[in-house]
Amino acid sequence: MCGRRVLMSGIFGLGVILLLSPAAHAENEEPKKTDGPTPSVQAEEPRSVVGRADLAPKFSLHGFTDATFLAEDISPPVGEEETEAGFFLGEFDLYMVSHLARRLSFLGEVVFEFEDDGETRSDVERVFLKYSQSDLLWASIGRRHTPLGYWNETYHHGFLLQPTVQRPTVLSFEDKGGVLPVHSVGLDVGGRFFRRAWSLDYRGGIYNGRGETREVVQAFGDANTNKARLLKVSLQRERKNHLEFGLMGYGDVIPPDPGVAERDGDIKEKIYGFHIVYDRPQIKFLGEYYFIRHENDPTDTTYEHRGYYAIAIWQPWKLKPYAGYDVLDLEEGDPYYVGVLPYQERFLVGLRFDPQPFLAIKLELRHDDRFEQPETEVNALAIQVAYTF
Repeated sequence: MCGRRVLMSGIFGLGVILLLSPAAHAENEEPKKTDGPTPSVQAEEPRSVVGRADLAPKFSLHGFTDATFLAEDISPPVGEEETEAGFFLGEFDLYMVSHLARRLSFLGEVVFEFEDDGETRSDVERVFLKYSQSDLLWASIGRRHTPLGYWNETYHHGFLLQPTVQRPTVLSFEDKGGVLPVHSVGLDVGGRFFRRAWSLDYRGGIYNGRGETREVVQAFGDANTNKARLLKVSLQRERKNHLEFGLMGYGDVIPPDPGVAERDGDIKEKIYGFHIVYDRPQIKFLGEYYFIRHENDPTDTTYEHRGYYAIAIWQPWKLKPYAGYDVLDLEEGDPYYVGVLPYQERFLVGLRFDPQPFLAIKLELRHDDRFEQPETEVNALAIQVAYTF
């Protein structure tokens, strides 16, 4: 009994000391409210918090969604109707960040999608832990958007963020018919040198490779021992006008898929690309180009594919007219791209209106040429309301 009393007295005393400790009060104190501006929803991830000694884990949650009215005139008609029109609910995107420690942060993004059959499907699109040593070096591990170029690291899943109604065809998500590894699971490192008028950004990554089919993002191991590798460098000028050039290279070995003809062996994949961005107060131009090379071991055949886009935006007021050109050109016969149209070309013009910082209304006209059998032309009108909450 005496020993038990001594033990209980010790626990009670330790609790009193902790409660009276200033450190304990600091850890349990509610975060102070400020009247400062709301953080930009366009930030990809929490900024570095190096140097803040009083930081405790702080969690924030935002969301994105959109609704679109789409009317398409299809020639030749598909079925009995040559015109299709209707309302479409976009992704319901929950975006969360948390500062865990002075140099440690977390980002997560969960998307709920509405399927054609009326069901709802959820996907964890991004989830990673990031350590920021300094501006020169940071590292993250988890699932994130592959740093292919500019668009994939800037606009993500919230359609409010991007200037157009849809993503460029070459950068479509894997489950939407995309041809690039838009998501990756693995380790990323990066940083920025100089930080003067001109700066140099670098990115490197080692990831699980692509799956047997292009829709698969391997989050639970890798189907072979080969890891995907990526390197990207970007030269940026940060003055009143923003100018950026970037080059990237990606390599992987795609595992066999015995259920598909000519897929009983590996496919060696190499992707090269570059991007250019020019952004000034009244006008913005962005463009990217990708070259994909597949070497199919079973047939000793090489396939070469290309995809690119260019968009110009005039942005003097809340009304922002824009125009764009978008191409995906695939060499026919590649067994990894079965089901993807070999050539797709799009012209588009639009008008974006931002009545509030977190609301955008887009009106877009576009003309698609789809080189299939038979060759199809599609003229479309899209009206999209996109917002964050």
